[in-house]
Amino acid sequence: MKKNALHFGDCALALVFGIALSAGRADTNATFQAKVMAPKTCSAAGLTGFKLDGVRVKSITETPAGNLTLPGAPMLTNLPAFCRVEAVVETSSDSQINFEIWLPAVSNWNGKLVTTGNGGYSNALNYGDMAEAMRKGYVAIGGDTGHQTATPDDLLWGVGHPEKIIDWGARSVHSITEAGKRIIERMQGTPARRAYFCGCSTGGHQGYAEIQRYPKDFDGVIAGAPGNNRVRLNAGFLWQFLSNHNSNDNTTPIIPAWKLPLITRAVVATCDARDGVVDGVVDDPRTCDFDPSVLLCRNGDADNCLTATQLAALQKMYACPKTPRTDEQIHPGWPKSSEALTGGDNGFPVFGWNP
Repeated sequence: MKKNALHFGDCALALVFGIALSAGRADTNATFQAKVMAPKTCSAAGLTGFKLDGVRVKSITETPAGNLTLPGAPMLTNLPAFCRVEAVVETSSDSQINFEIWLPAVSNWNGKLVTTGNGGYSNALNYGDMAEAMRKGYVAIGGDTGHQTATPDDLLWGVGHPEKIIDWGARSVHSITEAGKRIIERMQGTPARRAYFCGCSTGGHQGYAEIQRYPKDFDGVIAGAPGNNRVRLNAGFLWQFLSNHNSNDNTTPIIPAWKLPLITRAVVATCDARDGVVDGVVDDPRTCDFDPSVLLCRNGDADNCLTATQLAALQKMYACPKTPRTDEQIHPGWPKSSEALTGGDNGFPVFGWNP
């Protein structure tokens, strides 16, 4: 699944238009001024005497306005000055959830917080969404879902560690948000008056889990493209992978990535106008009757066509995995016109394509 698929700008737009689950409380975009007690300085002294079970603050750093480069992330630009709190929360004897809280100056704070979601099985904090939230006046929170392995997609971090699976599945977002609220109140001098969650893909699944298990954590949740039925979703991913690889070859896709734009262009040319607007977008891939056999190579492999083997792989990916006994659909097939969509840094399509 795609990392950081939903930019906070999209979430912020929804929040501006009032996607809030609570009612009866006035909201305003005016700068929120602390009225309970004086805010603490951005230093360890700010949390002197502060104790919260299972939570340890690792560092507090005053970060100047401007650009910031963090490990494993693109440069963040045009940031306001903020206080960066790095902490860890332990929810069980086999839990370790690292998280950060980015607090703008109280004079620039809108009185609200946003907890950001993650992508796939990644333990990378969503620094891009955190930065965008803070630019808009929010305190931003992000965490690593409770595992620190260098190769998160192999899922070995969960083998023999059921508590880490629970943290990844639902508990980590709740834990860092609960701790974050307390730290925010201490550092800013007053509690946040509104709390939101924003995430996509696994972040969407995290949003669903929050609503179901911890409904009091947030006033509003933006859950984009939620990967909520994980068993069927992974079955779909496996189907796509096996469809595009020969037996005993997990490294070479049958259809190379550079041929994907060819397929998408052909799909769009066939189905773009079906919604009455020619805009380069297939409005509903389910109604697209594109026949991929028109791309079959007639005189050997070439850049502008698909071999018979490549065509068979594409048709299988368009189909969906089904239960052999009942023919029940397990997961939708590859949506037509999504072939050339790419995500992350590997240049491969989002939908189950990870050679």
